[in-house]
Amino acid sequence: MFQIMIEHIPSSILHALTGALVMDIFFSSKDSGQKQHFTTMALGAIFVFTLDFPKLFGFVFTHSLVFVPFIGLVLAYGTRKLLNFSLASLWIGIMAVLLLGGITIDFIGNGAHLFYPFTEKALSFTLIKKDIWLIAILLFLVLFRLFNRRTTAVMAGGFLIIALGLGVKSYTKVTLENALAEKFSHTSIQQIITTPAPGIGIKWKFSIDTKTTLIQGNTYIGSSKILTEDIRPTP
Repeated sequence: MFQIMIEHIPSSILHALTGALVMDIFFSSKDSGQKQHFTTMALGAIFVFTLDFPKLFGFVFTHSLVFVPFIGLVLAYGTRKLLNFSLASLWIGIMAVLLLGGITIDFIGNGAHLFYPFTEKALSFTLIKKDIWLIAILLFLVLFRLFNRRTTAVMAGGFLIIALGLGVKSYTKVTLENALAEKFSHTSIQQIITTPAPGIGIKWKFSIDTKTTLIQGNTYIGSSKILTEDIRPTP
């Protein structure tokens, strides 16, 4: 379990930063003091980990869209004395924290059991894997919001950069998968998996399962050159 926690440190940081930022946007204002910002951010970071902690013991229901409203309601009820907001406002804001800081990060990362218990299949649209650029931007936004009152323009700029970055990765992912399907159309393709290489996120790795072979390779974002690294018989 300890080894699993070590391997997931970058992902955990990303969860915590996103949860802290979303929570602060919902429940702090430009008139809030630094203590209020810190308390709100800390709660947001803690809340997203309420989804991940049960997963360490094999429970995946906390990553299901079905259970988010119930988890959000429990957390809202327990937080009502710490934050001066109505139960309904807390419920909506905390659900946003869980959805954006928890489930969405997993969905564009390693996958999430979105529709458990109706299906136990984990769904994903993998765009990030220990992406340093995303962690750096979110950390900057969290610190800037913590120590500054006028944050609208900076926050908008930060979110725009994140949206553009993820948008480019989404486009290149779909483009790569279409190119791979065309290039290897002569084989009996059963599955195409594309994942970003860890780090700054400019390189894609791919794996193609056919009836007889497993094909692996890589390419860079914006490159038309697809490099095949390994072709081996399907296990």
